[in-house]
Amino acid sequence: IFQVFAGIKEGSFVYSPLCTINGSMVFKSWFKGQHAGDFVLVVGGYHKDYKVPQHYPARDFMDLVTLQFKVNDNLYAKGSLYFALTPSCIMAGGEFEVVFHSPIIDASLRIYAHFFISWKPFHYDILIGIEIKIGHITGNDVANQRVTFVLGAELHIWGPDFSGTAKVTLGFISKTIKFGSGDQT
Repeated sequence: IFQVFAGIKEGSFVYSPLCTINGSMVFKSWFKGQHAGDFVLVVGGYHKDYKVPQHYPARDFMDLVTLQFKVNDNLYAKGSLYFALTPSCIMAGGEFEVVFHSPIIDASLRIYAHFFISWKPFHYDILIGIEIKIGHITGNDVANQRVTFVLGAELHIWGPDFSGTAKVTLGFISKTIKFGSGDQT
């Protein structure tokens, strides 16, 4: 067995201590024995639906590659990603979020994408989306109320057979449209 593990030291940063980075990666290859010829390269982790073989590094062993940037007390950005490659599949994904918070207004933007493609057997599962939230706090110190408006779109496709869902959210209304005939499992 050949194995390499690398991790980003806690407290590491990019440009400024306000912009921290974290994460880990592992490469493992088997040359003899029951798993000869098998390998895995993981940067940050696996797709959430991937059933990790027992001889691979465990899911809780990996840390997402994460970059957090605290601009000030009211504004921060955070991005995270993962990538994994095995002899039977490839998976990658990530999420980026910007959040603004003040005493009367909250706003956020979230963009995400997750890809899982397997060729033994052939299967794909792709999820992409965007979500914008704006919240307003009304009232006084005794009776605060929060009103939140959400605008979002999400596309989830899988196959074979080519199938999926498209979801649109506008305010308090959400509509999901199904297409194709394939079962998601």
